Amino acid sequence: MLELLIQYQYIFLFFGLIVLGETVFFPAAYLVYIGEMKFVPVFIIGLAATLIADVVWYFIGKYMPHGKLIQLKVYKKKEEFFGKLMKLFDKHGLRIVLLSKFLYGTRVVSQIVCGMRKIHFWKYFGVNVLAVSILHLGIYALVILAGGGTDVVQNETHKFMLIMTFLVVVVVFLHQWAIRYLRRI
Repeated sequence: MLELLIQYQYIFLFFGLIVLGETVFFPAAYLVYIGEMKFVPVFIIGLAATLIADVVWYFIGKYMPHGKLIQLKVYKKKEEFFGKLMKLFDKHGLRIVLLSKFLYGTRVVSQIVCGMRKIHFWKYFGVNVLAVSILHLGIYALVILAGGGTDVVQNETHKFMLIMTFLVVVVVFLHQWAIRYLRRI
């Protein structure tokens, strides 16, 4: 069984991320850190799988009849919360999508509500790509810090600074790209 997992590790990563979310990305990032997996495939697969899952939730929100949604047990229990959430989405929809990646338990709800509020798909998708990229690079940076402990900060400051600089450059690049892209839509 272990040999099967090792042989098809990227396939398991893909489906694990779709089903279980970012929880699967932490061990994958650690496996990249110790050299058992490669960074680029893990990053691309992580991005693709997370975006696929998010887009499915977006379209569930967009096409599921509102009457069916309000009949769900979770909606009935927190009807007031969902009312406030809808108003918040009307005012700050895309910002909430970005922030939801970093607040545990809000990711799926924000994707569904985005679809329900008919937020333009490509704007939503662009912000979501940016948010998932930042999250996955951040998780990888945390794994490097945790894996190296204080040695990373004390003995490998240069390597740490390069990683953090790379992370900042990627985030700035993605931010600028998203702004230009969203202006064209």
